[in-house]
Amino acid sequence: IPEAIKMLEELKKIEDEYQQFAAQVFELKRQDKISEVEALVATRGREIGQKFDEQAEKLSAYQNEILDKGNKETSNIAANTKKQILVLGILSVLISIGIAVFIGRLISRPVMKMANQASKIASGDLTVDEIKVKNKDEIGDLADSFNQMTRNLKILIEKIRLDSEQVASSAE
Repeated sequence: IPEAIKMLEELKKIEDEYQQFAAQVFELKRQDKISEVEALVATRGREIGQKFDEQAEKLSAYQNEILDKGNKETSNIAANTKKQILVLGILSVLISIGIAVFIGRLISRPVMKMANQASKIASGDLTVDEIKVKNKDEIGDLADSFNQMTRNLKILIEKIRLDSEQVASSAE
């Protein structure tokens, strides 16, 4: 910005020079010295106009340079923001997948244990251990009910065995 201030100050000097030039032209015109006015306008007037145009062009180029620099910085910030949003989105998805897998295992492990135990019981093996579950939800209730069913089946089988032994001993 100090450069722009210098350029504006230079434009102000040129404007002041033009004001003096214009006053001189009006004075010559008032004195009806037309040929001197034409010569002055053709030389000094053209020179002042060129200086003004050159300085205005420099200022315009400087402003465009600043704007381009600002645009590049803004574009870089926008690109970095997009990258950050993308990374955060990917992290969110990965964390969500991790949570889903964790919750899925939390639910599926006890259910798979119960399915294995049920297969053993269905094949006649009542020596299965009780299922230990930390869940205090529906899965925990299901495991508790499954364990209770297993205990009841063991008791029922034991009663049937004892009754069949009694029947066998009384038949002898």
